[in-house]
Amino acid sequence: MLDTGRADNLPMTNERATALPAALALAAGLLVWLMVALTSARREAWDDPMYWWAAYPVCLVLAGLLAAAFPHRPWRWALLLFQGQFMAMVLLSGQIGSLWLPGLVMFAVLALPAMAVAHLAAKLAQYIERSGSSGS
Repeated sequence: MLDTGRADNLPMTNERATALPAALALAAGLLVWLMVALTSARREAWDDPMYWWAAYPVCLVLAGLLAAAFPHRPWRWALLLFQGQFMAMVLLSGQIGSLWLPGLVMFAVLALPAMAVAHLAAKLAQYIERSGSSGS
């Protein structure tokens, strides 16, 4: 049976089904960047080693969890997770700056491994769901 997450058990609309994971991904990315940036003496979070050995792996896990929970086109959640970090970087600096396009591209490149993790997590979640429903 499809778990809709609603008490009335009606299926979610496509818009609602997309809005929730998109908002979660953006918020998670924003929070990850802010946590590193605000605890670091560096100008940007990715300049701190903690970003690479703690925050980036956390982002990979978050991408997998979002994809497992929302497996339809899971690459979107990974990409939005890193675009949320871009938003946090802009908010902290107070300006978008002249290097916004290379920064956006860099976040998209950083999202590639997370997209792969999301794809695998979504496939695994779908496999588990099919295995569980066929055994009932």
